[in-house]
Amino acid sequence: MNEQDINAMISQLGGKSNINSVMACATNRLRFTLEQDEELDVQALTKLPCVNAVMQPQTKVVHLLLNEDASPWAAKLIAQLDN
Repeated sequence: MNEQDINAMISQLGGKSNINSVMACATNRLRFTLEQDEELDVQALTKLPCVNAVMQPQTKVVHLLLNEDASPWAAKLIAQLDN
């Protein structure tokens, strides 16, 4: 995990203003709720080395399946979104 990946993830999810919440769920999954699905760049997210897959189980909800534990990612993302 590095700052560049965190910033890229936020950007590809539509930016800070498009992310309502983020949480770690399961061991390796990040769950995001978004303002708008239109801002989401699924293709770019899947190209990040840390992301194995992107799932959209419902409107305005996105799950990123990571290749490592999601808890540290969630903490880092929350800290970045709060700035």
